[in-house]
Amino acid sequence: TAEFHVWSSYNSTFIKSYAPGVGVKEELASFDGFRNRNVTLHLDDEYKPGGGDALWAAVQFAAADVLVIAKSAMSYVSALYNEKCVVYVQQWERPKLAAWVDGENLDRPSFKSELQGCLSRIPN
Repeated sequence: TAEFHVWSSYNSTFIKSYAPGVGVKEELASFDGFRNRNVTLHLDDEYKPGGGDALWAAVQFAAADVLVIAKSAMSYVSALYNEKCVVYVQQWERPKLAAWVDGENLDRPSFKSELQGCLSRIPN
């Protein structure tokens, strides 16, 4: 059985600067779709009592069977260490590695075969 985990932030300076006036309650509600699908959420782990562990999260990313990265340095650097399947979205100046699947333009004819090739690197 596959496990799905999502790391994100809802109470950060970044969110507050790009979504002024949006409260924590509204931000948390935006993750309900994940909760409804039994996805394990790691939201603002660094703000929890005792703090989170960014290194632990990065190790989880690097060891994931399938890593779908966001436009963030943390997920990109972790993806560099992932030898299984990485789905990439454009990272400004950060290049896509040849083994990674382009996670944009999913309607292209080669997407399905690229993803199957990526998934084939997951050990049984």
